[in-house]
Amino acid sequence: MKKALLILLQLAVSVGLLAWLFREPGFRSDVFGVLSQANPMWMAVAALTSAVGILLGFVRWGIFLRVVGIAVSPWQIFRMGAVGLFFNHFLPGAIGGDAVKIGWLAARGAPAKDALLSVLMDRISGIGALILCSVVFIGLRFEWLMQSPVVAAMNHLVIGYLVIVIALLTFSFVISAR
Repeated sequence: MKKALLILLQLAVSVGLLAWLFREPGFRSDVFGVLSQANPMWMAVAALTSAVGILLGFVRWGIFLRVVGIAVSPWQIFRMGAVGLFFNHFLPGAIGGDAVKIGWLAARGAPAKDALLSVLMDRISGIGALILCSVVFIGLRFEWLMQSPVVAAMNHLVIGYLVIVIALLTFSFVISAR
């Protein structure tokens, strides 16, 4: 009964947030106008790609949990990953979901430092994947990206940012190895 009430509460909060989001007629018409012009095949591909990426992220976090010695069932990893996604999207900043996952693991008896380490390793590997995707995209489309002065300036900014992130990641690995 308690689980059913919790699920109903979660559904009510989700529906309430969606109702609040779509309460403004102008916003509704803008959203539905854009969606009516979108190609349904590409929308389906985007949704499927997002779902696969999210599920692979849950698997990745599960691997890091096992690396630090925290035993959690795949269903619990999925649940906490989904809760983490929710909090990342609806709390200010991008670490609300991470804090919830760390707190959940610590409340279930996992050492807090191991829980923190699993989330940090997950974040760092995610940054590595973003760096790889960015480098490949920029490398394949460099001439196209440099055609517009505004986009070229942003391209240089992104490349500079990537160099700084790679340097900081390398520095953190060097420090961690010692």
